[in-house]
Amino acid sequence: MASGDAAREARLRGDLEKIVGPDHVGGEEWLARLCGPSGPLAGKVVVAPGSPGEVAELVTYAGRTGTPVMPFGGGTRLHEVCPPESRGIFLSTVRMAAVVELEVDNLSVTVEAGLSNTALQGELFNHGLFLPVCSDSPHSTLGGQAARNHSAWRRYRHGKIGDFILGASFVTPTGKLVRTGGKTVKNASGYDLAKLLAGSWGNFAVITGIIFRLLPLPEKVVLVTAEFPSVDDGLRAAAAILRPKTVLSSLNIFSTASAAADATCRWSWTLVLEGSAEAVASHQKSLCALLPGEIKVEDGSKAAASAPYEAARNALHSGRRATAVIDKRKISSLSPLLRLLLQHGIPFDGDLAAGVIEFAVPCHAHGGAAFTELLAQRLAALQPDVRLLFDRIPPQPLLDRLSAGIDPAGIMFPSNLFRGGKAHGQGI
Repeated sequence: MASGDAAREARLRGDLEKIVGPDHVGGEEWLARLCGPSGPLAGKVVVAPGSPGEVAELVTYAGRTGTPVMPFGGGTRLHEVCPPESRGIFLSTVRMAAVVELEVDNLSVTVEAGLSNTALQGELFNHGLFLPVCSDSPHSTLGGQAARNHSAWRRYRHGKIGDFILGASFVTPTGKLVRTGGKTVKNASGYDLAKLLAGSWGNFAVITGIIFRLLPLPEKVVLVTAEFPSVDDGLRAAAAILRPKTVLSSLNIFSTASAAADATCRWSWTLVLEGSAEAVASHQKSLCALLPGEIKVEDGSKAAASAPYEAARNALHSGRRATAVIDKRKISSLSPLLRLLLQHGIPFDGDLAAGVIEFAVPCHAHGGAAFTELLAQRLAALQPDVRLLFDRIPPQPLLDRLSAGIDPAGIMFPSNLFRGGKAHGQGI
């Protein structure tokens, strides 16, 4: 870093410490707790405000000085949208982590944006409720998940987290604190604006709080785990399961392999059923009859069902992220791709019910170039049934058009790769 840049960074840190206190402007140790010692925040200026008022003051300061603001939660997906050269104020909401109000009878909860999904689910469980969008990491915050419109292993039945947002509080790029929406679905005041934040990836505002619609815990949840010595057998069973209308909420395949698989190509395959005890028992019997492989049936508690999902998601950080989008009517088309991934020990997480498979491509230093060439050859024969989105979802032009009106000064996450990574503002 040049001496001029170092001086500007020192002044920036000093100004931020005046707003939030010196203990909440991050050092290396503090950052390691968020993203790990070599994560995307290494060497960045990170600040953790403790209230919406402090967020507003920070954003106002950023606008006055022309300093970009990169809002995030626990930082678990920050590397996907933040280029290494980004400079400015990295604003984490992790200190704002309270359940503000839980209305059991109204099936709603108001939370601060820095609360983790894992912590909220634990609180809701005690009241017989849940937010049916699980976490892919124990550190994922609800504000961060809302900003990327997160979905998880129950998306087939329940959809994305944006479908459960009733209202939100946020700080605009001008430093104004806004509250929109309400605690019921019928309360339409500002409702669409709250929905707009879902999938905004920090481009429009800093989310400080969210109101979620909740659901009662299902009477019965069953987790069926199966392993197939043959990829084709597994895919045929999946296609058969997806045809009838059942109480299915998830149909996932997982691999956390770190070395080449053995010749049998075994892979973990999970199916989650939820609903009334009678419906689950009936559908479990009919669906399990379709499974030719080794089957294990157990109580589908949150811990049991999400453990393989979280393990698979963590393994995806081992290389470059790739996403294959599947035509669900032609699941058997996945066979060549799955064989390639299993043969090379590539970690993957596939949601067959939603038509998505994510996997980690090894870096060039560890055979990534050779694997990428094989992958390209295999996928060329699979189109249009399987499409590949490599590294990141392409930039979204709509975000640029909306941001031009909402953030004319261009301070709100201007380097975000969902906006094409354009550089606005002076930065540091």
